[in-house]
Amino acid sequence: MKKSLIALAALMAAGVASAQSSVTVFGIVDAGVAHVSNKGTATVAGNSVTGLTTGGGGGGSRIGFRGVEDLGGGLKAGFWLEAGIANDSGAGSSNTSTDNVTATNVSNALQFGRRATVSLLGNFGEARLGRDFTPAYISETSFDPFGNNGVGAAVWYQVNAVGQTRLRASNQVSYILPALGGVYGQLSYAIGEQASNAGTPAGAAKDDGRTIGGRIGYANGPVDVALAANKLTATYAGGTSNDRTQANISGSYDFGVAKIIAVYDLQKAENQAGLTAPAIGTALPAGVTGVDTKVKGYLLAVTAPVGPGKIKAAYSQAKVDISNTSLDAKAKKFAIGYDYSFSKRTTAYATVARISNSDGSAVGILTSPGINGLSGPGAAANGKSTGYEIGLKHTF
Repeated sequence: MKKSLIALAALMAAGVASAQSSVTVFGIVDAGVAHVSNKGTATVAGNSVTGLTTGGGGGGSRIGFRGVEDLGGGLKAGFWLEAGIANDSGAGSSNTSTDNVTATNVSNALQFGRRATVSLLGNFGEARLGRDFTPAYISETSFDPFGNNGVGAAVWYQVNAVGQTRLRASNQVSYILPALGGVYGQLSYAIGEQASNAGTPAGAAKDDGRTIGGRIGYANGPVDVALAANKLTATYAGGTSNDRTQANISGSYDFGVAKIIAVYDLQKAENQAGLTAPAIGTALPAGVTGVDTKVKGYLLAVTAPVGPGKIKAAYSQAKVDISNTSLDAKAKKFAIGYDYSFSKRTTAYATVARISNSDGSAVGILTSPGINGLSGPGAAANGKSTGYEIGLKHTF
């Protein structure tokens, strides 16, 4: 009898221990049909394209694993592994970097490049280590009604002067505030992992790849405001600084019948040697190198519940200043869309958007990073780019 009771107690203890840990498989499968056409004074080869997008208007397709273990005393441990999927072809998708400077794009490979973190959580907040979003990008995407996805994404997302670490940083250590009466915030530091006497690329300084950023905000009732910034340290051969900075201030107010949103975003990149002006989609004048690029972005948007879904409309603008040139390019974008919710997990969406370029700008709706799974034509300088997208998103 005693042996039976001991065995039963051991089984019960094991059951309690296992109940304290949990692992969840989660993800998004999103696909849509998109069409983009470009028009302008110059002839652009192949000026329209139609295709199937993956993770466009409904959010990036992904699969992930996350878990949490109760350590007792209010302390928990957690992990999060998330990989991108190109479900139009079944391939994995990845955009990772070990040094936060050199881009590594791996096609057809499933890698946990979206997020790979381990955390310790408690009343003090959260300490998080691994590859994750930068604080500035969290604000950028959370206030954009289109979430920086698909044809409706804010135009400055396409006019990218900061580079790959705009979205995520590897080797990152973050502290996230606990709930403090509506105040939220985060501090992040990413280690560049360069040797003290050498580096990559050639001539890099020991601080290359280091990123530091923070975010502070307040959300209470209908009000949500946030201020965020992030800086990447980088050096090109010869010791030329190529530091890149992004900062934004965002706010929204929910009236119930509608929510209004406003965002101001600023990007700076120093001494871009050999730059072909991806920020404006056209080549720099002959002989011009080592320029400083500044992109000022604005967003005014509104969302409103209509029927079983919501309507979204946004006007965004990117103004690009490039030193040592007369370029003062400007791209304006208007987007409107509707999300129809079949359930909490399944949503159909439709979006129409149009970009107007001026002062030398040549930004198209498919300008990098474009729409996942679909590449397209270049836009003409001072031309227009129009696109639509109809799709279905399912979360699990």
